[in-house]
Amino acid sequence: MVKYTVNQLPANHKAGIMPTEQEWAEANVLNIDDFRPEGSDARPEVKCRVLYDASGLYLRYALKDRWVKCTAKNYQDSVCEDSCVEFFVEPVQGKGYMNFELNACGVMLLYHVIDWTEVGDAYADYYAVGDYANDAVKRYPTLKPEEVTEEITDPCSWELGVYVPFSVLSKEFGLTLQPAKGTVWHGNFYTCADGTSHPRWAAWSPVNVLNFHLPECFGEIIFG
Repeated sequence: MVKYTVNQLPANHKAGIMPTEQEWAEANVLNIDDFRPEGSDARPEVKCRVLYDASGLYLRYALKDRWVKCTAKNYQDSVCEDSCVEFFVEPVQGKGYMNFELNACGVMLLYHVIDWTEVGDAYADYYAVGDYANDAVKRYPTLKPEEVTEEITDPCSWELGVYVPFSVLSKEFGLTLQPAKGTVWHGNFYTCADGTSHPRWAAWSPVNVLNFHLPECFGEIIFG
């Protein structure tokens, strides 16, 4: 099982504010580079850093990409059709996981999946997380929608910062989630681009079939 250690921000870090470059320098880097063979020849470099404080998680995706597309405009649109990064997190066993899916412009889809058994095009037990989460989860994209009116076919670098308050996770899982040093969660980090001219699917912790909804393939997220 792959493992990633999330380092803690300094005690004086202001809650909800994205880390400084100096603070990001203390974060471990994970690579989303296990590409599924079903995809095209697109092999972007995709890296992610994660930090935490008492209020929540801070993620920073950095991509050296190409064939970048952003058509989703609204919360809960199918962002996986665009150039997309994803974070699936299972803080406790037996209560399912949440899948944070975000396109390059920061538009988000967010579900809580309790039973991931496939039933047609859906899952046996899941729901879309309410609109409150769209306000609570902060996104900081370097690409703006007006810059991606058509697919960008030339090489293109972009980043996406994300702040996920523990309060959102606590509300959806029904218990207080405020991890301390040594706490272990499970999850995975992905990139996809289903609806682009060069689709791709890649994971940090490898999946054994083309399906990101496989908690048995999650890695360990260790709070340092």
